[in-house]
Amino acid sequence: MYWIALATLFLSAQAPLGQAPLGQAPLGQAPSGADLPAPKPLSAEAIAGALAASPLPDLPPSPGNRYADDERAAELGRKLFYDRKLSYAGVTSCASCHPPERVFTNGAMDFRGPEAVRRRVPTLLNVAYYPEFGWDGRADSLWSQALGPYEDITEQDGSRTGFVHRISTTKDLREPFEELFGPLPDVSDPKRFPAQAKPVPYHEGHSHNKAWVTMDPADQAAVTSVFVDMGKAVEAFQRRLVTGPAPFDRFVEDLRAGREAESEHLSASARRGLELFFGRANCVSCHSGPFFTDFAYRDTRVPRVDPSAFEPGRQLGLERLHRSPFLMDSDFADAQSEDLELAEPTARTGRFRTASLRVLNRPGGFFHEGFVPTLKGAIRYYSTLEGASPLLEGSDFELKPLNLTESEVDDLAAFLRSLQGQLADPYWGKRP
Repeated sequence: MYWIALATLFLSAQAPLGQAPLGQAPLGQAPSGADLPAPKPLSAEAIAGALAASPLPDLPPSPGNRYADDERAAELGRKLFYDRKLSYAGVTSCASCHPPERVFTNGAMDFRGPEAVRRRVPTLLNVAYYPEFGWDGRADSLWSQALGPYEDITEQDGSRTGFVHRISTTKDLREPFEELFGPLPDVSDPKRFPAQAKPVPYHEGHSHNKAWVTMDPADQAAVTSVFVDMGKAVEAFQRRLVTGPAPFDRFVEDLRAGREAESEHLSASARRGLELFFGRANCVSCHSGPFFTDFAYRDTRVPRVDPSAFEPGRQLGLERLHRSPFLMDSDFADAQSEDLELAEPTARTGRFRTASLRVLNRPGGFFHEGFVPTLKGAIRYYSTLEGASPLLEGSDFELKPLNLTESEVDDLAAFLRSLQGQLADPYWGKRP
């Protein structure tokens, strides 16, 4: 797994942050020749939709993480994010799958977790705005989501004792860690603190799990506390990965100021696409709000790469939530959510979170498996529903084909390109 990730990074073409990978048209620009005569003034419906979708909001609070907005925690989290030696083999970091040069995703298809489900690596841009995390919502906080890949045996396969050993013996990590979180536990006794130990509940025979169960509960608690603090530092870093205003947002500024006619931030094609998006195509029914997603989980019937393979979707996310020790109502959260209610993981197979349309300028295809390689291809799918999978039993969401003309596909694509912004603070897109 590690070598696959590294090979993917080595062979992939690099592009500056926020730009399209080599060989793809930049999504922030309208395609040449796409414009027809200038469109009519926007309808009241389109204006209302555009005004509701901009500007980008301030970051929501992270009540479970008192360090979420601490600059020192963000700097520490940045170091942890790029540290390959936190993985078991010492070759994989968070950035292996989320390289900054590729808008924090390598676009690859990963077989993730013990269930070996096939999912496209998502971008981390704007992730701090999400209410739940992962394609299936398997974590209810960004800090707890950060913990999963560190220990997952199919990803970095690191261990809790291994993390403490690494941080304790690395000055650039130990000093800022202890400044923030207090003294690290003394792990110098290998009998008390094995080199590699962690709980692996779904694989009790794993060597890390065997070492974990030999440890005293107090020592287990001490290293778990360090593990949680790692996640909180990584969240502080990821909260800086936000995009700034896109051409669409600049257009909305003009719209609010009464300068719609003279605004140069959207092409005529993009304006026609805006009218379609909020009007007849009704894309806004799912892709609403400033991030163009309602964060709901739906079955959009996208054809599967392997139709015979079972894809649990939201069901798996809820199962993961139910067995997670790091929920927002746990003692690990700095401010517990007392009213946390988890839906039962039933009848939700094949459903995935509505993707944000704010970061389409990234490698890989579209939808959770990357089944459709191009933006226009994704729009055409919704236009025709050609090859759509059968509607899942119990689904309460029904798609109907949009029946778009090819020029309307071009216009919608031009509008979606206008939603793509750059990283607001380029500093956080640089490797340490």
